[in-house]
Formats: sequence, C-alpha cells, structure tokens
Amino acid sequence: MNKDNFNHDYIYDKIKKGTENIQIPDSLQPQEVEKRLADVEQTGVVKRFSFRPSFAAVACLVLVCGIVLALIPLFRKEKFEPVKVAEGPSNSYEDICTVINNYYEDLNEETDTNFIEDAFSVTKDSASVDSGFSNSSDYTNGSYQKADYSETDMQVDNVLEGDIVKTDGSHIFTLQNTTLGYCVNIYKAEGANVEKTSEINVLEADCNEMYIDGTTLILLSGEWELDPDYTNEDRIEWLEEGYTLNEIQRIMYKSDTMNRTRIEMYDISDATNPSKTYSHTQSGFYNTSRLTGGYLYTFTDYTLYEQDYSQDKPEEFMPKLDDTFMQASDVYLPENSMSNTFMVMSSLNLKNPTNFTDSIAALGNFDTYYMNASHIYTVNSGNRWNDEKTTIAKYAYENGKFEYKTSTKVRGEIENSYYMHEYDGNFVFVYTTSDKLSTITNGLCVLDENLDFLGEISDLGIDEEIYSSYFIDNMAYFVTFRNTDPVYAVDISNPKKPTLKSELKLPGFSDYLHSFGDNMLLGIGQGSTKENSLDTDSVKLSLFSINNNYEIEEKDTLAVGTNTDSYAGTNHKVVFIDEERGLIGLGIEPYSGSNFYAIYKYENGKLKKVLAHTTKYSSVENIRGLRIGEYFYIVNAGKEIECYDIYSWTKAK
Repeated sequence: MNKDNFNHDYIYDKIKKGTENIQIPDSLQPQEVEKRLADVEQTGVVKRFSFRPSFAAVACLVLVCGIVLALIPLFRKEKFEPVKVAEGPSNSYEDICTVINNYYEDLNEETDTNFIEDAFSVTKDSASVDSGFSNSSDYTNGSYQKADYSETDMQVDNVLEGDIVKTDGSHIFTLQNTTLGYCVNIYKAEGANVEKTSEINVLEADCNEMYIDGTTLILLSGEWELDPDYTNEDRIEWLEEGYTLNEIQRIMYKSDTMNRTRIEMYDISDATNPSKTYSHTQSGFYNTSRLTGGYLYTFTDYTLYEQDYSQDKPEEFMPKLDDTFMQASDVYLPENSMSNTFMVMSSLNLKNPTNFTDSIAALGNFDTYYMNASHIYTVNSGNRWNDEKTTIAKYAYENGKFEYKTSTKVRGEIENSYYMHEYDGNFVFVYTTSDKLSTITNGLCVLDENLDFLGEISDLGIDEEIYSSYFIDNMAYFVTFRNTDPVYAVDISNPKKPTLKSELKLPGFSDYLHSFGDNMLLGIGQGSTKENSLDTDSVKLSLFSINNNYEIEEKDTLAVGTNTDSYAGTNHKVVFIDEERGLIGLGIEPYSGSNFYAIYKYENGKLKKVLAHTTKYSSVENIRGLRIGEYFYIVNAGKEIECYDIYSWTKAK
C-alpha cells in the first residue's frame, strides 16, 4: 500500500478486522456493569440517573475501546525496538510444503499478507560448527593481495566480489553475450601489446560474474531452462525454415529462465588452452557471491512456480545442490508466514571443489546481503508504506561451514548492502521509514551481536530519501536528498548513543560514496557546482575532507559536462578507485553526443580530468577500468580494450 492509498476506508477496514473477534469479558456484561455502578458514590453536580444498559450498548463501548486502541499507533512515534524472532520447532518436509501451499492458497484468494509476521525456526545442528569463529580475512591465495594490479571495488577488505571484467596481472578476462550463450575472452596484456589468446564458449546460459583465484577461473551463470514442449529437433527444423537463432531462443526457452545457477571452474595455468575442471549447479536465480578465505560463497533466490506440492515428493519443491535436494533440517522456515521463494547459500572449497562444502536455506525473500570475514547478514526488506517490518537474519561462517545465529524484525527499509556494517561485533544499518501520516524519515540503528537493540539516531532528512551510504570503521556517512544533498556523519563509537557529528547541505545529491585517501570521502552523483542551484542534470564529483572531530566539508567539486549521467549509483563496480594514486574512473553518458570513459586525478587539493576516452557504444554500463603496473586499460567487455600510460595519459605504444 502506498501513501496515496492510506485513507479513511483503510483505517476503517483495519479497525473492523481488529475488533470483530473481540470477546466481551465477564466484567463488562450488562449485569456486572450495573452492579458496579450501583456501588459508586456520585459527586458534584451530576444528577443520579437510572442505568439500564443493553448488550448492544456494552458492545458499542467495547468497539469504541477497540477503535481507540487501533488508532493509537497511527499517531504515535514508534521507538525503534527490534522484534526478536523466536526459535520454533524442528522443520519437516510437511512443514515446508504446508508453508508453500498456504502461500498459493492465500494468493489465489487475494488475501492481504502484508501484515503477516515472519519468524525463523532453527533446526540445523548447531554443534556441527564451532560458534567461536575466528577472523579468516588473513587468507591469501595466488598473488592478488600483493600484485601490482587493481581489483574489483570491494565493500569489505579481503571479501572479493565478482564482475564482468577481471585481471590476474598478466591477462585480462572479459564476458561477452553470444546468441547461444556467452563467451569468456582471454587477452594477454603486456603494456600496449594486448593480444587475444583464447576464448571459452558456454551454451545455454548467461554468465553473471566471474573470479580469478590464482590459476583458476570461476564462472557463475544462470542456465536457460528449456521449455519441455520443444526439443532440439524443433530447433533444427526452425533453422531450416529460416528462423534466426535469437527468434528460436525466444520460442524455446521459458520466460522464467535462469532458475538454476551454474558454477564452473577452469584451469587457466595455460591461458592459451583453458580447460574445465569442475561444474556444479545450485537451485535459484543468481543473486550475488563472495570469495574469501579460499572459499566461494554463492547466493541464489529459488522461486517455485507450481502449486499443490506433496510432502511425499520433496524433490519437487526443495532446492537442489547438483542433483541432491536439501534436507528439511537445513532450511530455516519462516514461522506464521507464507512464501514461495527460498534463499539458498552454498560454499565451495577452491582447493578441493569436488563437492559443495556446505549449504543452507531460508524460506522467504531474503535478497540483500552484507558479508564480512566472519558473518553474513541477510535482509528481507519490508514496505514502509504499510508498516511491513524488515527481517534481518545473522549467520556465522568459517571454512565454508554455516551456522544460523539469530534473527529479528525492525522498522524501516534497508535498500542495499552498502547500508549495512559490522563494527566491534555490533550490526549497524541506515534505514528509511514512513509514519502513518506518510512522513518519510531516515536514521541509523545499532544492534548487538544477538541483534538486540543498543542505540539509534532518527528523524534525519525529513521527507527525503537515502541515496548512498558508506562506513569507515566507527563512522557512518550517508546522503539523503530532496532539494539539497545533506551528507551526514554519524559516530557509532558509543553504540548506545550514536552521535551526529556533521551535516553538510549541498546542491544535488551523491548516489555513490567511497573513502578516498586519508581523511577524505568521494561522492559521485548528480547536481551542479553553481551555488544554490537545484540543477541535477549533470554528473558531479565531490571530495569531502574529514577533520579530527569527524566533521565534513566539501573540499572540491567538479561537474562533468552538462546533461550527463553515469551508472555509479546503481552498480558500484563501474567505478574505478585508486586511493593511493588519487585516481577516479567511470563511464559517462551525455544526453546528446558520444559516450566516454573519464579519468580524474586528485592533485594539489583539486580534481582535474586527465583523460576522456570516447566510445562508439550506446551504453557505458559494461565498461570497466583497470590498472596493471604503469598501464591503465579501458575495457568494454568483449568489444574493445584501450591502453594508456598512467603518467602521461597518452595511448601506450
């Protein structure tokens, strides 16, 4: 329900539903009320009168009480107390099947499920994992930790993220869609000499991301699910009739494709002749992944599209790892809830990836993740307009083994992983919420290791939205926007009393934040460098300095042309950041004219553009910048690679 639908009819319906089953207590029965009133001594000028209540009158009294109680939350400011999610009984296939079938029954009856509370029941044997987990961030494999080349932008140090362009310091790997699937292009990169050495063609899949780990290439793909009504013989016949491959693909594959994720590994020790070593599948649409401590962690969303499942056929509704369906005891089941989607997590030991190391699932739409060196937080974000709460679940992990820890419900929406942080064992997040009068507010909340409430700062950016967030140790920085760009700095050193250290208001907004060297913060967004201007039609770079008291001020700003845009706010991986060298790279799309990839350098207290490489392609979303030694490569995945000297910013020869 959005704010436009919040009206008197809605309030009346909620009151009616909330009071129609109220039982009148014995103490309010007509005869009992009359007895009590007869014993009360009247005072003042009020005349004594005969009281003969009817049952209907008492019922009206109860209804009025119910109305008052129902309306109180509409005008009361809620305290940000998380609702602990109780652990329930052990799961069974019957339990899981019942929840899924109830979801479809409820859906078919068009029942409003927005106010149903989720809870977790824990059934996995927690003794299988030691709860005293150590920090595994010291792991290094291959040379990526020390080698002189750039890595995909990471939210958490040593927790690597996949992307469509990667390098191992001597080769560049790119992903390219093809008619029948996708292709991995492998280039030998020696300065300006960039030569394609080999390629890997994969059929009937779309590769989402990849990793390079030493001499291993890891590909994560969504499989195309063949419609059972068609066969390969049909494809051959249509080809003979003159259909194009694209046309046949649209006919033969289901609209709900990629409901299974494929994980493939290749030996690239000889980049001219890569060879597949392992292949695994995991139920669900690919969501995201991380690589840390020698293990690959993959997260998928497995949605069921059929109805009327039978508990005697778990293979029809349970998520699968390869061809083995998960056990009921490995699934955390939302209590008093209905869902048709599993969140599935798996782990693979990259030194011995013959089989999955571990897997775990939860029934519910957990699609936002924060992962550091020891914990994983999954979020099923609620809806601010109908007061649907957000569920946060916490897992510990070590050496590929998962352990469910706890979960809770909170008020407000958590938009993405950059809105979350773990500091000193506590979980911190920024959120946006709305009261019953549709007033939007933002805040920051701190929960302890058990996800119990510690502290909060609220009512920041009234009637504004959070556009970006970034955490540096004990400091949270986030941006809200309506007409101006308030940049908030909140100190979480005292978790019970988060403190607003600074609030800087500027024209425009930053929808991307990142640390930038010592005591500085970079913002990329939309706006104008003109004072008091509300123009947000151009890409804007802002550098903020942070003083010893964590107060922030704008140190320098630069508008990138006029009427321009970028993808920095929707995909942080498109931005190249080299804090040590003071370099910033990103693709720019003018509303008219040619797209280009720009490099900016911070020097002598100022930002300046050092390169603008024009590209002929219609989108810069798939362009990445990477550095190998003294060379900078602008890579349009699978289409072009240009090399520049990082000192002169001229094309390398």
